[in-house]
Amino acid sequence: MINREDSNIMTFPLKAEPISAAQSLMETKLLTLEEMNAWVLPPFQREEVQNKKVVEFAEGLKRNGGLIGGVIHLGVLRNETTVFLVDGQQRRGGCNLTGLNEFIADVSLKVYDSMATMAEDFKSINSRLVALRPDDLLRAYEMSHAELRQFRAECPFVGYANVRRSSEKGAILSMGATLKCWFGSAMPTPACQGNAIELLDQFTETQRQQLTVFLHAAHSAWGNEKECFRLWCNLNLLMCMYLFRKLTLEPTNRRAGVPPDMFRKCLLSVSAASQYSDWLQGRSTAERDRGPCYKRLKCIFADRLTQEYGGNFTYRMPKPEWV
Repeated sequence: MINREDSNIMTFPLKAEPISAAQSLMETKLLTLEEMNAWVLPPFQREEVQNKKVVEFAEGLKRNGGLIGGVIHLGVLRNETTVFLVDGQQRRGGCNLTGLNEFIADVSLKVYDSMATMAEDFKSINSRLVALRPDDLLRAYEMSHAELRQFRAECPFVGYANVRRSSEKGAILSMGATLKCWFGSAMPTPACQGNAIELLDQFTETQRQQLTVFLHAAHSAWGNEKECFRLWCNLNLLMCMYLFRKLTLEPTNRRAGVPPDMFRKCLLSVSAASQYSDWLQGRSTAERDRGPCYKRLKCIFADRLTQEYGGNFTYRMPKPEWV
């Protein structure tokens, strides 16, 4: 049981009071579970994860009487009252598993001018319990990256990790995987390589607009139906993005351009090819599967374009050297 008479512990709670002066406070606090659960998660925060480390952390709290290690970082926007939990939500989750009601922790309270500056601080703080994934950092970058923020508004079915492709609502694509597939499809030999964070430097207005056109066509053709969830895998996404670039964005003199709506019809044919969907199971973007995947897609696209343009029409499909 925590001794409230200990003079080294501040026993007053962190209350939501307007703060206007530039300041950053660091204190050892006596916290109740109710106070901790009142802290609000900012929009860039990752989802709470209850993994083995969090459970072990909770067991340690029960043994040491509620002494939380490390620093819990809180944030308040200038002249506002809401207290945001910038870093420490996994430790708060562990506290909720203990059955205890009071805890001791070092707490940092900082005033921010904007949510974007708060997100910058989040990126610089390393989590002690759950390693940061690329999507966790991308979520934070959204606060300050205008094109990423606009892209999320235009394509709400692209989210940050924990996608649920068979559900009717929510994200069906990971932001990190989407960016890696999109920029990987522009390489001479398409491949999902590189760091998703570093790719943000290339994510210009033009790239955002082109990717949005493709994803709207794909989402219109495949949707969130359980029968189509395999079509959102990296291999198929990479190859379809490659074809979108070659057929719609970069047509040649030998090859007429395919308008976005016609490309969408080709993607509909992809969803109707049940044998192709079955073939995708367990495939990756490695060289072994990349060529066979492209050959199957090329046949599906060629058949649909021939059907749309007439039986005597033969569309010249790309024949890349890497196939």
